[in-house]
Amino acid sequence: MRRKAFILGLLFVFSILLFKNTIIYPFFQEIIPDYFKHIISSPGDNNAINNFSFDIEDLIYVPPVKDLKKISVDHIINDRYIEITIPENILRFYIRDPRTQEFVLKNEYPVSVGKPRTPSQIGDGFIYSKGRIVFKYSYGVNQGKTVEYSHLPDGERIKMPYSRMRGLYMFLNGTEKYIIHSTTEDWLIGQAVSGGCVRMLIDDMLELYTMVKPVMKVRIIYRLFYLEDDLLTVYKDIYSKSIHYQKDLLNFLLSQDINPLMFDADKINRFLSQPLPATISLNELLDDYFISKGLCYDKITIDPIRSLKKPVLSLDFFQIHE
Repeated sequence: MRRKAFILGLLFVFSILLFKNTIIYPFFQEIIPDYFKHIISSPGDNNAINNFSFDIEDLIYVPPVKDLKKISVDHIINDRYIEITIPENILRFYIRDPRTQEFVLKNEYPVSVGKPRTPSQIGDGFIYSKGRIVFKYSYGVNQGKTVEYSHLPDGERIKMPYSRMRGLYMFLNGTEKYIIHSTTEDWLIGQAVSGGCVRMLIDDMLELYTMVKPVMKVRIIYRLFYLEDDLLTVYKDIYSKSIHYQKDLLNFLLSQDINPLMFDADKINRFLSQPLPATISLNELLDDYFISKGLCYDKITIDPIRSLKKPVLSLDFFQIHE
């Protein structure tokens, strides 16, 4: 018994000595021991970093705002805005046409967003500032120092191209700690990999940067379903916001003035069970009854359903499981 206690005591002392100098990443609250300092100082060993879900580009430095309250809504520019859609992971820049006064799409760019454990915030806000960016160590022996190197997919170190990197600082959902910024990890664009920020390709950000004028509106929305003509696209629910895809899809169709009762439940369920994102024509989801009548989805309304004497189904027909 005493030997067991002695061994446990030795292990306790060893653990204290091992972790006495740590670097703590505040967003993840994960501890990276002293013997990993060389990895953090020189992030070439990408595999070791990933084991701790640690990413150098999550150390983006956001300058403190002295008095954000002075940024009045009266100063917000209303002739342009940014919309970011997740999990489509696209940033769209809209500008008002002076002739029609309607907003038109100027450009769109692929982006990376927050991973499920550190999701990007959804909501409305505004860009209050823009400028060059820098990554700084938050804790440990390098606290406050600038991160000098990034890495390639194979782990090769590269110098941070700070002269070409920019950031757009956002006030979103009551906080100013969110930013759209350039990334050196271009192979991760389109994925959910960040600590919450929105990342862009360096060249894309340089182009967008010239069009952004603080203070302008920004909106980040979470949208699983898209419909263009007869093509339905469904995205994976990366942030687990949907209780069940089937019911949400039917509600989406209703919002598009499309009668969901014309579709076959089994066909919908098979479509949603495949790897997402996926795209399908609504005509491929039609109930065989309507296909036999030579109808397509945009020709079917409540009246044709009644005139064809098709039994009216309820939403319970679709096997929705809580």
